[in-house]
Amino acid sequence: MNKAKESYEYPLRLQPCEDRAKTLEWLSIVFLTITASLVYLVMGNSQAMKAALFEDLLALIPPIAFLVVSRIRRRPQSHEYPYGFHRAVTVGFLISAFALTSVGVFLLYDGASILIRQERTTIGTIDMFGFLVWQGWMMIAVMLLASIPLVFIGRAKKKPAAKIHDKLLHSDAEMNAADWKTGFATIVGITGMGAGFWWADAAAAVFISLNILYDGVRSLRDAVGDIMDRRPRTVDHLHDIGLVETMEDALGKLKWVRAAKIRLRENGHVFFGEIAIEPIDEAEPLKRIEHAEKEVYALDWRIRHVAVTLVTADELNERL
Repeated sequence: MNKAKESYEYPLRLQPCEDRAKTLEWLSIVFLTITASLVYLVMGNSQAMKAALFEDLLALIPPIAFLVVSRIRRRPQSHEYPYGFHRAVTVGFLISAFALTSVGVFLLYDGASILIRQERTTIGTIDMFGFLVWQGWMMIAVMLLASIPLVFIGRAKKKPAAKIHDKLLHSDAEMNAADWKTGFATIVGITGMGAGFWWADAAAAVFISLNILYDGVRSLRDAVGDIMDRRPRTVDHLHDIGLVETMEDALGKLKWVRAAKIRLRENGHVFFGEIAIEPIDEAEPLKRIEHAEKEVYALDWRIRHVAVTLVTADELNERL
């Protein structure tokens, strides 16, 4: 098997899912670049629009990270990196989470400071073809344009994210799908300020910053958990995938296995682990190890590497 094929993580049947994910990420980059430019052009003195602009710029990080990481993780293992570059996915996830958290804290401080100081901002008018138009209408139109399509793009990313077990892609999809909250909060803030409630704009900015901060802290917690070799979880991090139990059940059905214990961890899209098996006797150890590996690898494409050892009952009991 050549190195290029060895470094490819997915079965060939999932190639269309990966290609679709890349297409959606490129679409996100183009769309977010356009909408961020429009938001910048009409934002004026609005704190809510400023927060929305930062969120659009932040939303560029996950798709860019996904596209960069998709190239890095394909590199074959080397002397310096004997386990390969699979965990580049988790590193990208961590960088994205840290950026979200940092900017969320900054925007929260910025918006809260304006509320505390009771700074009053106004939305002016602009001359369009000889007519004076309230700038707030343009802001609302831009936010509708920026928010609604992104929700559908986010939902479209969730299916390939689950199939290729990509947590960075799923986190990006969640951010996109929830973008309507930013759009709605911004429109409410602008409308409120236009109605004379000076605090509405800053309050909307605080809400947006809290939403960014929530996404960042949650993603940061999940990324750190993966780096700390937590048991594999679903792409939304809500549930254990149950693969350890599935592997133990499959091995338990082998006639020569008395008991087995497994430790499994995530390396990006794929899983690495150790299997300790207590055999019924000491016959044919090498053949039995090969048999166990074959059974385990057939269970799930995400099982990339497992180290199988045959142990005594006492040694098995010492394992987690």
